[in-house]
Amino acid sequence: PGGNTSGRGDESMMGNGWMEYWNRDDFWGRLNLWELNARVFLRRAERVLELKNDDLVLDIGSGPGELALALAGKVKLILAVDAAPQFVEAARARCRNVPNVEATTPGADYTDLTVFGRRFSLFLCISVVQYYNDVGEVEALIRSAQKVSLPGGRMLIADLNLKRGGPGFFHDAACSLLTGMREGYAPALLRMAGKRWGTSSAYRHAGAANRLLEFDFNEIESLVSRMGLNAKIIRRSVSIYANRPSLLIRF
Repeated sequence: PGGNTSGRGDESMMGNGWMEYWNRDDFWGRLNLWELNARVFLRRAERVLELKNDDLVLDIGSGPGELALALAGKVKLILAVDAAPQFVEAARARCRNVPNVEATTPGADYTDLTVFGRRFSLFLCISVVQYYNDVGEVEALIRSAQKVSLPGGRMLIADLNLKRGGPGFFHDAACSLLTGMREGYAPALLRMAGKRWGTSSAYRHAGAANRLLEFDFNEIESLVSRMGLNAKIIRRSVSIYANRPSLLIRF
């Protein structure tokens, strides 16, 4: 594997309060929404991603490996990467009989993708960057992907949190529930909402202590412009949460 070339050193991971939470997650793992979100994502995003059977995929922030498992029959290789060792172990267990899926942790700087010593044709980063410290880390991740992308590579940064006030939050919640009713997963959403807002949890405490990174469309467009990216904003949500755009980048 290559060394850390981003110059951020240990500061990125050590300075991110969310890392401590994800290393002891006691909320999302119990809800078990990973498999549902993977199914919804593939159904909505597969055409956008233009999946190929020779794709080499880097799944950034892979969680317990549900998406890697779902993707395994559609691509050549998947490297599932997560900063939380418990999720890496879960992904390895889940995919132990799937020969084209590997799982590992990143280096000290989670935005540095050169540490794996490989090149990839598809980078997936789903429901991840809201836990980054700032937009500078998102830019560092994209630059790092550029370095290890195969010609014609694609990167999808999906499920971006939008800046919303109270009315926007309730509008998004209603839209998520209506979509869930149409597609049959509303009960899972209601269970999640009840536990998220109606009970005390480590995730709720972590959210009070550490802000989530949020965007508006102008900021996303500004990022694309200043980095000179060949990119498209996808406004339709590809997750179980409504009104969350994604950014599809072509290298």
